[in-house]
Amino acid sequence: MIPAPAILRRPESVRPTLIPLALIAIALAGCGGGADSGRLATVDGDTIGMDEFHRYLEIKPLVRVDPQNGAVVGTLGFQAMEDLIRQRVLRHLAKDEGVDPTEAQIKDELDFQMKRNPNFLRDATTAGLTVEQIKGRLANDLAARNLVSKGIKVAPAEIDQYIKDNPTQFFDPELVDLLWILVSNEDLKKQADRDLLEGQKFATVAARYSQAEGARAYQGLFPQRIVSQFPLALQEVVKDTGEMKSTDWIRVREGWAKWYVAKKTPPKPIKVDETIRELVRRQIAMTRGGKAIDLEKRVLDKLKASKIEIHVTAYRQPWDAVMDGLRAKQAAKPIAPPTTPVQIEKDK
Repeated sequence: MIPAPAILRRPESVRPTLIPLALIAIALAGCGGGADSGRLATVDGDTIGMDEFHRYLEIKPLVRVDPQNGAVVGTLGFQAMEDLIRQRVLRHLAKDEGVDPTEAQIKDELDFQMKRNPNFLRDATTAGLTVEQIKGRLANDLAARNLVSKGIKVAPAEIDQYIKDNPTQFFDPELVDLLWILVSNEDLKKQADRDLLEGQKFATVAARYSQAEGARAYQGLFPQRIVSQFPLALQEVVKDTGEMKSTDWIRVREGWAKWYVAKKTPPKPIKVDETIRELVRRQIAMTRGGKAIDLEKRVLDKLKASKIEIHVTAYRQPWDAVMDGLRAKQAAKPIAPPTTPVQIEKDK
């Protein structure tokens, strides 16, 4: 079964991440001294304050890395500043086009997301966002969508046809709740096996011996649930393992791993209600608009035409270098952190 695209999939509750990038950001939040009266930057007279900068830095979702060595490009602080400036430019562009979301539209979007997931606010605040930041993200999403889909009308018949032509998209994906133990040597394997044979709970043993990031804090919880996103070898192993059973040890890049299958949830049809139809309408409009509008280029053009002042001394020269690169059409795109924590090795 093909899992539904993210735009159609019902959102899951937030699960603890095993890549604590936010903690790194918090540790570096004081970087970049020399701020002018609490201001980070000014975009066409619109000020980005240091308080906003620090709050964003704590929950920055993506980090740009060098694909050659995996090192962070520049500093997290500078990347956060770039993000905030681009977000301001996006909103200014939407305002120029008369499609910047109003407070009422932002509230309507929040209500819509709550219909999709009644725990939307709770999950987002649990992940570290304030209500103000949640509304800010929704506003940015709305601005981008409004720019791309401006003037596009989608008839109800088009929505009906899309649903008819793409039945496999309207399923909740197959899920598996897993615990795991990751060890780097035979001694730890033997100790974990001994405790499991004695009848100790898998979660307890994982917290004691697993060398996976966050194993002790999260009692061996595996960070992924959607089966189609597992490595192929793990998908096969999980398929052959029943609930409340554990796999054999499997050779992985970091050493050996063993998984415990706590619960399996098969794919199931999604009820196509008005919320789902609205998501389909948005997807059709965005697809159609995206063929005619290069939003990234428009944002970059607006960025280059904007008057931007950097009030943090340490960031001025790097910013000038970025702008020189943009003018030379050499802008780099963000790379999301990897979602697969291990790589299963094939038998040689």
